[in-house]
Amino acid sequence: MKGKFPLLSRKAEAAPWGAAAFLVESMLLLVFLAVAMAVFVQVFGLSIARASEGEDLSRAIEVASTTAERFAADPAKAEGTTEVDGMHVVCDVDEERRGHGTMYRAEIAVYDLEDAAKEGEFGPVYTVSTSKYVSEVTR
Repeated sequence: MKGKFPLLSRKAEAAPWGAAAFLVESMLLLVFLAVAMAVFVQVFGLSIARASEGEDLSRAIEVASTTAERFAADPAKAEGTTEVDGMHVVCDVDEERRGHGTMYRAEIAVYDLEDAAKEGEFGPVYTVSTSKYVSEVTR
């Protein structure tokens, strides 16, 4: 039977180097997996933060667009600050008399007060400038 199954007939003294190699390979695999997990956790954490920033920016653009449309409808009534969808909107309107009409210019800034309170920063999430000429000439 010795000739049929050569692997079963190995001596017990040859086994220790095989066990040591297995342990070394297992330790290397464990280190590699730990490093890979750390990298993936950081990448996923950054992607979650970027997604949150993207959602805030999308909301801010929508709020600023709505405010700009309100300004286009009636520039004289658009000035001031408002709270919309958890965002603080500041609309500064300047008017300049020209010939037979008035040029209105608006600076619209949108702030996310919740993020500002958490992070200690207070800067606009989104800003937009727009203008409208209102003619006094009647036809």
